[in-house]
Amino acid sequence: MFVPGANARAMVVVVATCVAASAHAAPAVHPAWANVDADLGRVADEPLEHVTLWLARSAERERAFAAFRRDQDTPGSPHFHEWLTPAQIGARFGASDAELAQLTGWLAGRGFTVRRVATARMFVEVSGTTDVASSAFGVEFHRYAVAGESRLSIDREPSVPAELVPFVAGITGLVESTARPQHHFEAAPALGASGGGHYIGPYDFAAIYDLSPLWAAGYTGAGQTIGIIGRARVYAGDLAQYAESTNFAIATPTVILAGPDPGSACGATSCRSAAGMPDQFEATLDVERASATAPGAAIELIVSKSTTGEDGLEIALIFAIDHYGADVQANVLSISFAQCEASAGGWTNALARLFEQAAAQGQTIVASSGDAGAAMCDEQLARPPQSQTRDVNAYCSSGAVTCVGGTTLHDGDADWSANGSAVGYIPEGAWNEPGTPSNTVAAASGGGFSAVVALPSYQAPVAPPGALRMSPDVAFAASAHDGYYGFVTADGGGGFFYGTSAAAPAMAGVMAIVDQATGARQGGANAEIYRLAYAGVGAFHDVDAATSGAASCSALTPGTCNNSTPGTQSLTGGLAGFAIAPGYDVVTGWGSLDIAAFVASWPGGAFHLDVARPSLALAEADVSLARGEQTTIALSHSGFRGGVTYACSGLPDGATCTFADDSLTISIDATPGAAGIAIGLVAAAAIAFLRRRKLAALLGALALASCATAGEPTQIVLTSGTSAITVTATAATGETAAATLMLTIAD
Repeated sequence: MFVPGANARAMVVVVATCVAASAHAAPAVHPAWANVDADLGRVADEPLEHVTLWLARSAERERAFAAFRRDQDTPGSPHFHEWLTPAQIGARFGASDAELAQLTGWLAGRGFTVRRVATARMFVEVSGTTDVASSAFGVEFHRYAVAGESRLSIDREPSVPAELVPFVAGITGLVESTARPQHHFEAAPALGASGGGHYIGPYDFAAIYDLSPLWAAGYTGAGQTIGIIGRARVYAGDLAQYAESTNFAIATPTVILAGPDPGSACGATSCRSAAGMPDQFEATLDVERASATAPGAAIELIVSKSTTGEDGLEIALIFAIDHYGADVQANVLSISFAQCEASAGGWTNALARLFEQAAAQGQTIVASSGDAGAAMCDEQLARPPQSQTRDVNAYCSSGAVTCVGGTTLHDGDADWSANGSAVGYIPEGAWNEPGTPSNTVAAASGGGFSAVVALPSYQAPVAPPGALRMSPDVAFAASAHDGYYGFVTADGGGGFFYGTSAAAPAMAGVMAIVDQATGARQGGANAEIYRLAYAGVGAFHDVDAATSGAASCSALTPGTCNNSTPGTQSLTGGLAGFAIAPGYDVVTGWGSLDIAAFVASWPGGAFHLDVARPSLALAEADVSLARGEQTTIALSHSGFRGGVTYACSGLPDGATCTFADDSLTISIDATPGAAGIAIGLVAAAAIAFLRRRKLAALLGALALASCATAGEPTQIVLTSGTSAITVTATAATGETAAATLMLTIAD
């Protein structure tokens, strides 16, 4: 899709974040779904417990904050990684005392109760009623029919007096949120219930993504705290049963109430259908996946119940950032909810400002890209509507958040041991499971282009002209094909989770390990992630058509090479999304991580990969063959991480090589003719592809095959003599080693 060329990869890239809110017009507060056709009528006076007025900085303060943020993310700057407290941000870049006094005085005079002023002076939070807000902001509150629900919203854009306009950037809490948890759980205790025949447990994830060397060296996230943002508690019995079933101890989270208490967790099948259960399932998955990746990290579960006008998720997230260093200690925050930009209204802009504050404090934010593919406004895992439009998750729109997409493991029996454990890295395609022609669903990795937030400078080398913020940034396995093991008593016990909400907390665990390895907070992680990707350090598993296992790829048909969605009645006729491609793409970002290589490559870290230089050896170094003969030579390699693929080059006319089970077979054609050689090479390429060998080997073989001339075979003259054949071994991480075979043809 968008791949930096050779010049782009070689250039010195100055990577810095941008404060998106100042670079692009803020979106409207009034959501698109609150329209006349969906109007259920005006509401009587209802309480509004959390209304938030977001404060605009003066042009001078905004420029100063943007410059400081660039310096924080620029190695060599005097302010590189100079993190501030919320109070310091407020003192240096926040609203003045006079501005706050003027705004809070006006709000109190209009009947609001001023609850608090943000520590970072970025917002003022008030409570009141819909009648008070209607009078103050010149709006009416109505109920609207949206996706089978009744939701509260203002009927038009709010307004404030002219004298307050310069320092009011937006208002939230006037619209009921549509944020949805992005997990899916299938209760199926028998192994093999997951679509691919295998669950992914903690040790499987560690084997696939090379996490084990870090654990062995003591890098488990110890001394770090991961914050899970949610709307529900977890049932302690589920975590205990998960630990027992997987033989893997995970942390018991500390619950932090950021707002109204959502109540106790459900621990019985009798409450399975309770209103808050999807949120509890999400919290359970997030805690399990974060702790199973960084088992030494402490977990804070930061939650709030939703109020009339403000989502509990919003309340919890604001609290986690503005109370950092006081009530909250989490230096990494994980969010596994999604809300499309078109529905989020002013919340998208508020999020961009809030996440920039978190980055300035040294907090790393990780969010899931969403589970409805390119059509993020549609409900995931549900039949798509007749009309679909492209959109992205508003929680991923800020350049200060690391957005995590989803992949599907393109696995086979050889990727799993006899006891069902993963043996190493497994090639991946895009996560896209569109259902069947008679039962289509939107279930795919979210990703695309923001319509609101400016392009961060770190994405410029891979962005098309005029693009805004692109997401996701990285990805991990997220499909039901090989789901993540989970245990939920309320849904019958053991089963598996899937969705990008399983990928995001895993990335949060990775960043907690980075913080431990470097002994420091990282703030917004994307600037460094993109530096590593541009430098080609071998820490990313690229996801493209060759690794996906897709026989063919068209954006018109959803599959493992795109995030397109199906139609209402068939797999075709839906929304054309985006395709995966070599390098960066807006389905899987830079791909998944070789976590050990990723942490080892991160600047300033104490973890280093203690592996021997990759090497390749052949059992024989000299081979002599005549026409029609062949020989098989054993191969051995060492020092590689993950699976290894082979290729050979320098073959003379009439000679072919194939690989199977760490052995090389050299053959000399018995019946010379270009057509015969072409067939032999295509067969070898097919074998290589079926074994998920390196794309370069397939393309090289097909390129040679394409030289064959149709029609009668042409005579090949086998010239006696010796040729140097180069045999190359390549790991999924990009590491290579070569050996030379001297082939003598005796005519």
